[in-house]
Amino acid sequence: SHIRQKYIKLKYFWVPGHVNIKGNEIADSLAKQAAQTAKELTNDTKIVTKQEIYKKIHATCIDKWQRQYNHSKKVHSIQQHIPEVGKRRIYGEENRRTFCITNQLLSGHTILNDHLKKINPIHTTNLCESCKVPETIDHFLFKCENTQELRDRLLYEVDKILLESECNPLLDLKTLSGVNNDIKPEINRRINKEFKTFLIKTKRF
Repeated sequence: SHIRQKYIKLKYFWVPGHVNIKGNEIADSLAKQAAQTAKELTNDTKIVTKQEIYKKIHATCIDKWQRQYNHSKKVHSIQQHIPEVGKRRIYGEENRRTFCITNQLLSGHTILNDHLKKINPIHTTNLCESCKVPETIDHFLFKCENTQELRDRLLYEVDKILLESECNPLLDLKTLSGVNNDIKPEINRRINKEFKTFLIKTKRF
């Protein structure tokens, strides 16, 4: 009636939507098959919901991802800290620089001299400039004399956080970087914040 009041004239035409269009013909055929199948359902037929289908697809994808991850020769370092795919809680993305440094430490691909020497033979040395021993990730984080004061401060703050939470994990890269799933998310976030402060203050990256 509203259209008539506006004096608008309309004409209707039938359009053969599926004729001679291969994709449409297939869709039409499948729709008819589904309609016929629906008629044949009984009260004993199990109905699968859309949510159940999505859940199954997700589980299948995670399972395939995990198998590929387990057999990959390129992620050995990070597997030590993150053994299961799809379960890492992400902290610190707001600071892209420290987030990338953390990921580099977890993966083992850093600008520390020990790694640079391995990937680039012409790199002059694999040694720490201060300690004159291989500058590995473990050395940089827990042994280097040059960052001793900063490290002491980091471990002091982390110990306080853990004491408050009545949690006593190993103080390793897994814990400091916030990927220890045995620790509550909020505690992980606080520890990771202290770790990022340490990384920036070392001025090594």
